[in-house]
Amino acid sequence: MDVELLKPTSYPRLNQLLLEALRKWRFFPAMEGGHPVESRQDIRVHFNVD
Repeated sequence: MDVELLKPTSYPRLNQLLLEALRKWRFFPAMEGGHPVESRQDIRVHFNVD
C-alpha cells in the first residue's frame, strides 16, 4: 500500500508519525466479480496542533 501526504503539516516529525500510523492501517481490497482489484482511496485526517 502506498501512502502519501497530500498536504503535509509544517512539522516534519508529525508528518513522519502520521505516515507511520497510516501504513499500519489495514483495508479490505476493492472487489470486482469476486476478485480483488487495484483501487485508490483518499482519506482525510484532520487534527489540531496547539
